[in-house]
Amino acid sequence: MRRTFWSVCALLTLTLSGLTAAWADVYPCLALCTGSSVRIRAKSSTNSEVLGRLDLNEMICVLDEKEGNDGVWYKIEHPDRKKGSGWVFGEYVEPLSRESQSPEEHLILSIHRDFGYSIRRARALMGKPQEETQKKSFFEPAGKDLVTITLTYPDVTISYIENRLSSVSVRKGKRAFGPYKIGDDSDKLLNELGDPDDESKGWTYSLTERVELIFEIEDDRIATMTYTTLLD
Repeated sequence: MRRTFWSVCALLTLTLSGLTAAWADVYPCLALCTGSSVRIRAKSSTNSEVLGRLDLNEMICVLDEKEGNDGVWYKIEHPDRKKGSGWVFGEYVEPLSRESQSPEEHLILSIHRDFGYSIRRARALMGKPQEETQKKSFFEPAGKDLVTITLTYPDVTISYIENRLSSVSVRKGKRAFGPYKIGDDSDKLLNELGDPDDESKGWTYSLTERVELIFEIEDDRIATMTYTTLLD
């Protein structure tokens, strides 16, 4: 059974929920920008300073919301700044999760936030990559060619399909998938996540139908970690 970790995350979910009104969304959460060249404002006002712009269908992270005279505004992580935030008018924001998040969703969210839910966010967090490659290939679920961009850093490789995070591979260092990092004892996975769902390509845990975590184990310790997701 996936005991300790899910219990901690469930408690976190309840804690976060308790901090907001019963009818409010749970934040932080991922969202999509539904407009083109949408302004990021310093405050929740159309008269406020413009801090940047968002592209159509760009992934963002919503931190909070506020009701203004002209409607709802969303506070977001600034995509180009390692730290900092801005405000976007609610008409152009579509939150992807509007209810209490499951433990699995919390872990997925933490990976997106720590490694970059968009290419520009990854660059803001980690700087210029050692290598950046671009490849167009046919994706059967989409029924068309899609562009994959891969950013390679000394300790991690991150891939995006059409600017959506598709995979993260950590080879060394201290970067973590939630509470898990390179060098952790494999018993930690067994105690908190339970037995792997599959072991053909490493210890594989299916967080959802489309999201997997894969851990390579050497000498009873985590040697590498991979996050993968199948996109629609």
